[in-house]
Amino acid sequence: SIAWLRNEGLGSDARFGPVDAYLAALMTGRFATNPSNAAGVQLMDAGRRVWSTELCALAGTTADRLPDLVASGDDIGVISDEFGFGPSVRLVAGGHDQTCSALALGVRDTGQAFLSAGTAWVLTNVVADGSLQGLQPSFNLSPHVVDGRWTTSTNIGGLGAVVAWALDALDDGPVGEYSPLFVPSLLESDRTQWGRFVGAGRAVLGCVFETCAFEVRRAIESAGGQHLSSELVMVGGGTRNRELVQAIADATNRTVVVRPDRPWPALGAAVLAADALGWGSIEIETADGGYRMQPRHQLDNSHRYERYLELTDTSK
Repeated sequence: SIAWLRNEGLGSDARFGPVDAYLAALMTGRFATNPSNAAGVQLMDAGRRVWSTELCALAGTTADRLPDLVASGDDIGVISDEFGFGPSVRLVAGGHDQTCSALALGVRDTGQAFLSAGTAWVLTNVVADGSLQGLQPSFNLSPHVVDGRWTTSTNIGGLGAVVAWALDALDDGPVGEYSPLFVPSLLESDRTQWGRFVGAGRAVLGCVFETCAFEVRRAIESAGGQHLSSELVMVGGGTRNRELVQAIADATNRTVVVRPDRPWPALGAAVLAADALGWGSIEIETADGGYRMQPRHQLDNSHRYERYLELTDTSK
């Protein structure tokens, strides 16, 4: 985008940044963002939490045309009176929605992970450093809003839409035993020619749940599953179906800790602001309204998982 805008003849005083930097400039007069949001600009050395001179050069810009990097929880400035908040109200640097959610959910230590299961499903886990060594191409690296921690995240795909379609299209009744393998055509259009479930009704819904669970397992393994916690925190609409959550627990061999529907990104940002104002450490109540789903260790679906990996191997 920067290269395109530059070619459109923008002046030498033009600046580039994410939306939150623009809003900060409107509210305080300071063009600033936080490291976790800045990572999405893809011009930052995430490990050092500074703009990368090399990446800026590739984009045809310089660090002085990008926002100031303000650590999450640090002060950006006083909000202008024109916004009507009253005198001396300050703006505190927040964070990306995934990292703020992680803070509110208590996902703060190395090896902890959470699954956001909305329309799109995203797996986020906490790592101890900002090294790119061993990071899979499907993952992005971002500074955590917790000092001294980073996160890696991957978009598993639009599995929420797949589940919604299945629940809407299939008949009422109990979830059937898993038999055929359901392979969604999320990326490869030629899969639509493989065949369809016809006339089977809700009996095949278990296959759809199994596929979602296998995709979560694949993401966990790509993230270095052996180093992750034996518990997986889960939020979002996908938690409303216990059969789906059970399938994830079984496939990943992890206890799934379901948290209730709450505005987790906003709660995480509020924790940062409260700490900045000296209100002390605030712990968000996460257990009320949630539940835990234990894996059924007697179920061995490894052979089905291996077959699923074969069917979805895009290198073939």
